[in-house]
Amino acid sequence: MQSQKKKLSLKDYSFGSVILACSALIFAVMLSVMMLTVYEPDVHYFKNSSPWFAIFVWAVIAVGVAAVILAFTQKKGSLPCSYPTDAAYSRAVSAIAGSLLLGSAVSELVSILGKDAYTSFGQPVFGVTRLFTGRFNCVSSVAAILALIAAIYFLLPVFSDKASNNVRIILGCVLTVFFIFRLLVLYYDVATPINSPVKMLEQMAVVSAMLFTVYEMRFFLGEPKPRSYVVVSTVAFILLASHSTSQIVADIFVAEMIPVGFTVFFELAFAIYIFANLMSYLTVCKFYLPEEVTEEVPELEESEPFTEE
Repeated sequence: MQSQKKKLSLKDYSFGSVILACSALIFAVMLSVMMLTVYEPDVHYFKNSSPWFAIFVWAVIAVGVAAVILAFTQKKGSLPCSYPTDAAYSRAVSAIAGSLLLGSAVSELVSILGKDAYTSFGQPVFGVTRLFTGRFNCVSSVAAILALIAAIYFLLPVFSDKASNNVRIILGCVLTVFFIFRLLVLYYDVATPINSPVKMLEQMAVVSAMLFTVYEMRFFLGEPKPRSYVVVSTVAFILLASHSTSQIVADIFVAEMIPVGFTVFFELAFAIYIFANLMSYLTVCKFYLPEEVTEEVPELEESEPFTEE
């Protein structure tokens, strides 16, 4: 009877987690509408009289808090420690994410090489040296080179059924460092003000993507944190899907918007990758039956009967 209740509890937990994750669709639509109606692309801010971005932020925070509360309804160790990555759709979205990350890296390197660069003395720079001329070019180039390597993290499971966990851990570390340099690229990008709401949202999305990578690698390390993984995956999916979708929609319908590149499409593909793996894991949770731990009762030693002398 106890195992039956536990199974039902895990079903409810899985269902609630799916509902919270699927709220990303509402947030993506909400932010896309805001980009079309109350966003001013010439100054990179929303209209001062509009409260919608604040509502958006508080709603995302509310979902994050709900995910944390839902996670702690489960006892530590009650969730499965296995991480399913062999589903066909997981491999498909992994291949798409890796290809777009690879395309983003190549596009960034070609773009830097195609621009004129000058030294601090005003002398022109030619060839590969342009990649490391100036702070922004240097940070962008390092991020692109890291992306070239990190793309293998997504492509390796597609071509190898028995990919070594150690290899994936190393590639995951490279992917994590790439996200750090991606934050630096956003920081040094002077085209958009540092306190622009859209830019801050993108920074939070990159941070959430980095945290997701860390918690995904913990499964490969054999030290998983299932409850934290579900929370981080939910928040990362919402932030990445909302930002990338709204940028693509704005690029299509707003003439003043800067055209999006491979990076935004990689964000959307990575969001789908997170959602696919999260759904696979929650499916395992739904039918998972934790093993009951029974305490062994030590046998009482037979003692000789007490006799009065």
